[in-house]
Amino acid sequence: MPGLETDVAAAREAETGFRTELAASEGSFRELAGPVLLADEPLERASLRPRLRALAETSESKLRELARRRRDLAGAADQVKEAAAADADGARQSAEAASAAASEALAAWAKEFGERLENIVQAIQGVFSDVPSSLTDAAAAHTSATRAVRQERQRLTSLADGDAADGRALAEVQESLRQGAARISAIDTELADIGGANEELAQALAAIAPHAQGENCPVCGRDFSEVSSQPLAAHLSKEVARLVAAAGRLQALIRDRTATAAAVAEAQRREAEIAARRLSQSRRDELKIELARLAEWSNELDALAAAARAGAALQKRVALTAQRLAELNSRNSAVIGLRAQVGQYTADLGMPPPEPDAPLGATIAELLAEIEQQEQLETEAKLTGCLRLRTWNRLRASAPDLTPPRGH
Repeated sequence: MPGLETDVAAAREAETGFRTELAASEGSFRELAGPVLLADEPLERASLRPRLRALAETSESKLRELARRRRDLAGAADQVKEAAAADADGARQSAEAASAAASEALAAWAKEFGERLENIVQAIQGVFSDVPSSLTDAAAAHTSATRAVRQERQRLTSLADGDAADGRALAEVQESLRQGAARISAIDTELADIGGANEELAQALAAIAPHAQGENCPVCGRDFSEVSSQPLAAHLSKEVARLVAAAGRLQALIRDRTATAAAVAEAQRREAEIAARRLSQSRRDELKIELARLAEWSNELDALAAAARAGAALQKRVALTAQRLAELNSRNSAVIGLRAQVGQYTADLGMPPPEPDAPLGATIAELLAEIEQQEQLETEAKLTGCLRLRTWNRLRASAPDLTPPRGH
C-alpha cells in the first residue's frame, strides 16, 4: 500500500519536525528560566508554574517596598532641607529671640497690670463663676467680668429703687391712715356731742307748738315763765329748729364716717400689700454693701480696660511665638530621629552603615540612589519573570506533555 506508507512517512517527518521544534523551544525556555530550572530537571506543570508565579510576585512585592522607602526618604530629604534652610536663615534663633522678647513683655505687663486684673477677676469669679480667667485672654476676661458686673448692678439698683418707691408709698398710706383715724375720732366726738338729737323729737315738738297757749306747758301744765323769761312758743320754735339742724348734721356725720371708714379699710389693705412686698432691713443693708462693691468693681474694670486689651495682644503674641518655636524644635527633633531610621534603611538595603558624622542629606541621597538602582534590577527581574510565565504558557498550549520521549 504505497499511499499509506507515504502518509506514515509524512507523519513521522512531521512528528520529527515538531519534536525538533519542541526541543528548541524547551532549550530557549531553559535558557530563559536560568537558575529557576536545573539543567536535567523535567518540565513539570504541577511545580514549575507556581514557582514562576511566586518569583514574579516576589519581584512585585520588592518593588512596592522599594517605592514605599523611596517615598519615605524623599519626605525625609524635604525635612532635612527645610531644617537646613531654617538653620541657614537663623529661623530658630530668631524664633527663640522673639519668644523670649514676647515673654518678657508679657511679664512686665503682668507685673504692672496683669496681677491687678487677675485679682479683681478672681474676686468677681467668687460671685460669677462663669467669668474666665485673665491669664489666657485678658480682653475676654475683662469683657465677661464687665458684662456680669453691669448686669448685676442694674438688677440690684432696680431692686433697691423699687423698694425705696414702696417705702415712700407705704409712708403715704400710713399718713392717710393716721388722718383717717383722726377723722373718725373727730366724727365720733361730734356724734357724742349731738347726743339724743333726732328728727322724730323735732316733729313731735312741732306738732305740740300750736297747742301751747300762754306760758303753760301743754304736756306737764307747768308755767314756763317760772324757769325762763323767754316765751314758751318762742322756746319751742327755737328747740324745734335746733333739733332739725342737729338731725341733718347727724346724718351728714354718719355718711362721712362711713366713707372715711371705707377709705381707711382700703388704705389698710394697701398697707399690708406694700409691707409684704418690701425688703427686710437686713436685706436693704446687704443691698447697699453689694451695690457699693459692684460700683468699686465697675470703676476698677473701667480703669483696666485699655490694659486688658494690651495684655490680650501680648498673650496672643506669646502664644504665636511659642508655637513657631515649638514647630522648629519639633522639626529638629524629627531630623534627629531620622538618623536612626536612615541607619535602619541602610541595613535593609544591604549598604554599609553611614559614618556618625556623615551629613544626613548626603546619606539620604546615597540611599535614594541605591533604591533607584535596586528598582531597576527588580524591574528587570519582574519583566524576566513575566516573560518566563508567558513563554511557559505558550509551551503548555502547544504541547500538553513537554517532556520528549527518551530514545528518539
